[in-house]
Amino acid sequence: MSPATFGIGGTPEQRQAAKDQRQAAKDQRQAERERLQAEEAQRLADAALATVRHAAAAVTTAHGRGATLVAYRNLEATSKKWYSTNSDAMVEWALAEAKFDSSVLYSPRYGFVAALDGGSVEVFRDWIVYGQAAHDVETTTRGQVYTDGAVQVSSAVVLDKKGRQQVVQKTHDLRTAHMQLVSGGWSMSIRIHPDLVNEARRCLDQLNAHVASLGPAHATVSDLRAMVDAILNNSGQPPAEKLQQLSNLRYERLLSDEEFERAKTKILGI
Repeated sequence: MSPATFGIGGTPEQRQAAKDQRQAAKDQRQAERERLQAEEAQRLADAALATVRHAAAAVTTAHGRGATLVAYRNLEATSKKWYSTNSDAMVEWALAEAKFDSSVLYSPRYGFVAALDGGSVEVFRDWIVYGQAAHDVETTTRGQVYTDGAVQVSSAVVLDKKGRQQVVQKTHDLRTAHMQLVSGGWSMSIRIHPDLVNEARRCLDQLNAHVASLGPAHATVSDLRAMVDAILNNSGQPPAEKLQQLSNLRYERLLSDEEFERAKTKILGI
């Protein structure tokens, strides 16, 4: 085997040719690496764009305004994951491309209460959000806080290191608390820390006051009398349907129990 084969001999032209061949092979490998890197970068860019677009589509197709807010937050998180330096701009671009009106995301927030199993219950005027769950506030929505149990203190006699007796008191917190939200089409029950009961009640009191102001709650006494008379005098309506309508008015606190019973008696002819 000749020395030129190993690149250590031969004529200067042969050595230069071998050198050029090695450089060409090196350049080819480098070009291949750059091509693969560019393809991977493009694949990631396409995947990021597709993911953000998909998240924006979820915002526009969410059922309910509360669910729309949750989807919007998911879009923000997705954008931050893929576009850490310009995530806000990407969110604006994606929503503009989807022709989404972001004004529907606004609702005054009455407050939030931490849940025992993580996250928090956010009480808005128009919706309730708990993690990925969200429900719109309706005229039938009601919120209440339930508590049970008490803090108990027990005493025990123990010996210290010198054998002397000491009375030690231990506190046992047996309290439980739940935020209960119910509506005509949904309900939520969330465990909260008993120390947060006052804040939870404040939020729900505001919510209940808002719900009480919705719809026909502003009806005057004469309006309510006309509504009841219209139900009673509708000869083409079955008694069961009339009772259901009256029951709805009572549930919405527009009729007292006594008024409901009087109307019920007229319907059933008792």
